[in-house]
Amino acid sequence: MSRATIDQLSAGMQSLTVVGLVVAKLSIGTFEDRKNPGTSRSRFTFTLRDSESDSINCTMWGDPNLIGSAHSRFNTGDVVEVIHPQVVPKNPTQEQRWMPRTSSAYALQLNSSSDVQLYMGDLPDRQRFVRIPMLYESGFVKIQDILASPQELSQQYINVLGIVSRIGAVTSTTTSNGRATDKLEVYLTDDSGGEIRMTLWGSCIAMASNWTVRDTILFLSDVRVRTSSFVPSAARNDPTQEHERMVYTTELSFDNCSLVTEYPDLREAQELYDYAQQLPADAFTTASRMGGGMSRAAFKPIRNDEIVESQVVNVDVAGVYALRPPVFVFDVFITDLPLDDFYTQVVIARCPGCNQQLPVEHACNRPECANLGENAADNPANWQIQLPIAVTDATGTLLKIVLQGDPAMSLIGVDASELYFMSYEERSALRRRHIFQRHRVVCKMSQYRSFAQYPLYEVVRMDLF
Repeated sequence: MSRATIDQLSAGMQSLTVVGLVVAKLSIGTFEDRKNPGTSRSRFTFTLRDSESDSINCTMWGDPNLIGSAHSRFNTGDVVEVIHPQVVPKNPTQEQRWMPRTSSAYALQLNSSSDVQLYMGDLPDRQRFVRIPMLYESGFVKIQDILASPQELSQQYINVLGIVSRIGAVTSTTTSNGRATDKLEVYLTDDSGGEIRMTLWGSCIAMASNWTVRDTILFLSDVRVRTSSFVPSAARNDPTQEHERMVYTTELSFDNCSLVTEYPDLREAQELYDYAQQLPADAFTTASRMGGGMSRAAFKPIRNDEIVESQVVNVDVAGVYALRPPVFVFDVFITDLPLDDFYTQVVIARCPGCNQQLPVEHACNRPECANLGENAADNPANWQIQLPIAVTDATGTLLKIVLQGDPAMSLIGVDASELYFMSYEERSALRRRHIFQRHRVVCKMSQYRSFAQYPLYEVVRMDLF
């Protein structure tokens, strides 16, 4: 009996074993055996991974006792050995609907002649790839972008990078088909300022046992967006205002197709962790309890071309914290300009078709995106400078002001592509050229950040002063 890696598999291979890390394990399903009336058959599916890029789904069939015994032997995160599987071409439609997406063109089928056991050894490079998320190349969606697009993203599967902000209690419920199950609500936030609820069901709840608020970073692959809507009572008696006043609540649902990577080894994850540690401790205990986040808040973003001089308030940093003006101007020194910070992503890419943020130099591969195939070559990703800067005056320091787009290029004198390909030494020289210079800065409120309880500001114009 020979051992094969996932990338070596081909249809019809026999007498082999496959060793892999279990990244997902689904619940047992039991059905009436049509070939033997009065008896039952059971099955369960689990997903294996043996390298950064290779994964495969495995389904085991048999009588309920056999399947129950096999299912109880291992958990997500264990390394297992699959013995005597049958290698078959996978059914893409079935995989898309009922199980995680995998890289292999094949699937492993197990029956009463097969077995799955804990593997006593280890996988080469397991410690390296276990923290690299599957499907990371598809990019991920910021939480505030999810809340801002409830109708467009409803029922879509997306990737999300977030930090745990709240964890609820496990409750019992009954599904639509009458099956009793448990559920757990976990809330996530990120540096976009939004907070969103994620619901875990049944056996998935166990993986949250070690998650901690403000510390656990999660990369969710193929988590489903669920949206519901309602009309506030004040608008119910006015049919002409019903559509305008429709309010949407949005949440994430972790189902059979979803995967999670804890503490992912990504630069964006380190940036998110650093961001969370800078927030006040009570931000994670006084967060809004609305459940899922409202996508239509009282705050309305201001476009640059809508700003008029009479709106601009002249303040200092202390005045920004006290008054929270929507548009203001102040004279400050740049005290943080992370052009050469290894952990800060200063160039971002967005898909021109669906506006999803992508890893730089990657193309969007979301099936529903209009910018796929031949369109992708004609519409490359939009690169943009995005710098979280800090400014200071005699009254204090304002952190995490977003400097992006034209104001960013005007300040540093290069575009996004030039900045991305600069060496570390060139970026350091650029930073030293501009740090601690005094500028007159016009800012606008770009997001209210209801979770963090303070606004996010964006630079509109910056001039040497």
